[in-house]
Amino acid sequence: VQDRTHTVIVVAEGYCRDERKAKKSEDSASLYLYKQLLATGRLDPKKKVVCEPFTRMVRGAAPNNLDVTLSQRMAQQVFELDRQAITQVMPTVKSHMVGYSSFSDIDTDNTVDPELARLADHLTTDVSNEGNGCCRLQSP
Repeated sequence: VQDRTHTVIVVAEGYCRDERKAKKSEDSASLYLYKQLLATGRLDPKKKVVCEPFTRMVRGAAPNNLDVTLSQRMAQQVFELDRQAITQVMPTVKSHMVGYSSFSDIDTDNTVDPELARLADHLTTDVSNEGNGCCRLQSP
């Protein structure tokens, strides 16, 4: 890695999972590997490294061709943006067209549907038998 100008290392989230858990590390697998590489002393800390966690929507599903192709195209776009010194953008693939969007143009919606919030509150409320024959789940 040290002698290369560009390197892509794809790290599965299962990488060193037990070790990370034992150390109570909240790092993604990619960040954990990066820190391991730094600890060897053979990786220049000034070298630009992107550690981006990636998960699929369906846990445990093997990556399909679309996942792999999308990952490759996104990685190519990251390198191209870096080569052109374009910053403050996120690579995108829309309808098979590779591009990028400015961070300032990206909206984030972190709202939670009120019905889902009520259900979550109901399932995590620490309430035992209420005397009417109804028991609710207790939080661990």
